[in-house]
Amino acid sequence: MAASTRTVVAGVVAVLAVLAAVVLAELFGTVLFAITVAFVLTPVQGWLLARGWRRRRASIATATMATLAVLAIVAPLALVAYERRQAFIAFVESFPETFELTRFGVDVAISRAELVDAVLSYLPPLVVDAAVFLSAASIKLALFGILVFGLLLGHERARSAIVAPIPPDYVPFVEALEDRSRQTLVAILILQVGTAVGAFLLALPFFWLLGFDYVLVLATVAGVLQFLPIIGPIVLIVALVGLELLAGDLQMAVVLLAGGGIILGWLPDVIVRPRLATYTTGLSSSLYFIGFIGGLTSLGMIGVIAGPLIVALLVEGVEQLAAEMPHTDATPATADDG
Repeated sequence: MAASTRTVVAGVVAVLAVLAAVVLAELFGTVLFAITVAFVLTPVQGWLLARGWRRRRASIATATMATLAVLAIVAPLALVAYERRQAFIAFVESFPETFELTRFGVDVAISRAELVDAVLSYLPPLVVDAAVFLSAASIKLALFGILVFGLLLGHERARSAIVAPIPPDYVPFVEALEDRSRQTLVAILILQVGTAVGAFLLALPFFWLLGFDYVLVLATVAGVLQFLPIIGPIVLIVALVGLELLAGDLQMAVVLLAGGGIILGWLPDVIVRPRLATYTTGLSSSLYFIGFIGGLTSLGMIGVIAGPLIVALLVEGVEQLAAEMPHTDATPATADDG
């Protein structure tokens, strides 16, 4: 293929890639997460291949492992909700028959039956929304598994197809970006797990000191919720605050909101995450935090991966550019230099 033809084809492919990104924007998070997991699990696939597994079988086994790992992250939340359903019902039944509130000097009495009816009136749309969400989530989970399998099975051919149109002089630069992307994506996933563990370890003494039952369960939920950066453990804190307010314990609700907001909602992302980032991503804490916050506010949950990745690629590009710049001897001349 002539150079001019190759340039035209590369331009058309670039335009089609942009159009695909626009059309498939809703799946961007799933695709990026699948790429991240595939990068992480490539050594696992290589370990299976080294022991005589065929590539297809090794890819299927590795993709299945990845899908089960995602389910394992979500499963504790569903398990806790199922296991504690009777305790929640008993808690609601323990409410007084009438709640008496004073607003603007006027006493207002609300019966428990009225409160339950008001809550039940919102259930039908919530059930529909939950059904739609679960349906979409199951489809995305299946897509995630297929993508991981496809990436593991054909990543070498895909890489060759991407690199083929690139002029030889630019291949080292592309390979440098590829290596930085792989290192950063692996580091971000490890970092996310480390932050979740940090949230779990912070939650254990916090809930124990406040005298909660099921401290291990609550700490586990807090750690799992850390995988949802927009929501995070603060959802657990808000739910517990609501229960304490319904039980009439205003002091505990205030302690939970203030202490939980700082210890579980703030410390893992502001203290634990940047410190781990320095050792895992190779970025300074400030650069990682810029990527993390910027990606989070711009792209939502997937920005936790995309933001630091873009910053890391920018740093790599600057380093490559600096390496290409001519170096001059900055040593000042002396009289003896003549």
